Amino acid sequence: MRKNFLPITLLLTAILLLFSAIFINQRNHQYPEQLFKKEAIIFDQNIQCFIENIHVNLQNLSLQFEDSLLIQNTVKSEKYLIEFLNKHPEINNLAFTQNNYKISIHRDNKSLVIAADSTDSLDLVLWKRFDNGKLIGSWSQSFETSFYQTKWYQNLIQNQGKIHWFFGPQNPAINPTNDTNQLIILAYPYLNKTTHNILIYSYTYQSLRQYFKTFSRYNQVLLAIKTVDDQVVNISKGLDLKSNTDKISIQSDSLLQYAFHHYNNLKNRENGIFNFQYRNETIWNSYNRLSNENSVSYFLLSIPNQAIEDYNSQNWLVLIILALAGILMFLGIVLLIFKNRNRSSRSTIFPSLDELLMGDEGRTLEFKSSLRWDYRQLKPNAELEQVVMKTIAAFGNTDGGILLIGVDDDKNIIGIANDLKTLKKQDTDYYEIHLRNILHANMGIKYVSKNIRIQFEKSEEDRIVCKVKVHAANEPMYLKTTNKSGQTEEKMYVRSGNGSHEIKSIADINDYINTHFKTKKQ
Repeated sequence: MRKNFLPITLLLTAILLLFSAIFINQRNHQYPEQLFKKEAIIFDQNIQCFIENIHVNLQNLSLQFEDSLLIQNTVKSEKYLIEFLNKHPEINNLAFTQNNYKISIHRDNKSLVIAADSTDSLDLVLWKRFDNGKLIGSWSQSFETSFYQTKWYQNLIQNQGKIHWFFGPQNPAINPTNDTNQLIILAYPYLNKTTHNILIYSYTYQSLRQYFKTFSRYNQVLLAIKTVDDQVVNISKGLDLKSNTDKISIQSDSLLQYAFHHYNNLKNRENGIFNFQYRNETIWNSYNRLSNENSVSYFLLSIPNQAIEDYNSQNWLVLIILALAGILMFLGIVLLIFKNRNRSSRSTIFPSLDELLMGDEGRTLEFKSSLRWDYRQLKPNAELEQVVMKTIAAFGNTDGGILLIGVDDDKNIIGIANDLKTLKKQDTDYYEIHLRNILHANMGIKYVSKNIRIQFEKSEEDRIVCKVKVHAANEPMYLKTTNKSGQTEEKMYVRSGNGSHEIKSIADINDYINTHFKTKKQ
């Protein structure tokens, strides 16, 4: 039992953790409206921070380029824009125009593409691609219409001092990639003294999903943002919508139509939470009307009830406890199997005869010429069997050991042929039966079965040696002997050096048991 203390402790701890996980999960159970309310508060703070960052970024960028000569310094401008883009991973593209000068930088996979120019008559843009700060390519791009003559640019110049949102393709001179329909573009035109300036940066739908952590927590999310000019951008995940990339009208998708329909019933409230039924599913919604200064009218966040319950079932504390319980249970089972297998395997593994004969007699190794054949008297001698019993008992009471029967003190292999001649059946099977019968009579069947193994091996001279392996016992063995008066006595033998010695006094026996066996159990 004590040998299995560690694995049993691990298994009991694992069971305790399992019950703890069940208790925590039941105690922390929350209803969908409670869970969604927490998420709505977090998301509201998240989007307010997002809008605040927009204004801070626009202010910092306008101050940075307040000096009209700075944009003409290509090296400084490019360095600043690269640093800005690295600080804001959610922004895909950043561009700035000032009269006839413009500079633009955008992400393209893992590289950055930069352009700076001052041409106007024929809009020609030189793009340079950098990867890890190293220039790896450049090319020119020509356009039939000058950037400054586009309707898009003219509309911005005529509506200065406020933020404009655009969804989908606008002007490729600002971003030359083919996936412009994946962009949400923010433009801020303003007048600085006599110069016309436009700050432009864009987001991809994917980058916004990564920015708003709600998308990473739930497998189904709808986020609809409406601008003051009634444009709607739909950033969705895992929902069956007709489109989640382009400008969307409310009527183009049934879920959006349902959401805005129910939202309009609450138009007198600035913010709140509501739900409605859609295709046999409850949809939870949170909305907040924003200041017109942001050019955003309001946002509407929608999450299906099932997605909320799925996320709630992923209680991270419970999952960690369950994982720890699983690890402890696995270790406990492995240790339990290993200890029991190891106990059996250690007791049956014998070194070869040659390996054993390389050593000398000592605390764990003993040689005996025979089990019962007396080479001096040249006849069987039962007293020799008791000598073998003393050695085996001493091994068990100390550190275990191996007894070789058929080898003399000088390591000469004599074999057990003379022992076999004294038995009814002259083979190793009967020899082992005879030896075990003696062991059972002197030590008990339970002790012998648990701690003693027997094996035979032939030498190169074709002589058979009996190898007796004795495992160190967990409890003391008192050997049964018969004194001269014919009375049965129990004696305790231990190994000391290369000999087996009896501990005679009760005090010494108790002291040995306390220092050897009780210490081993601990």
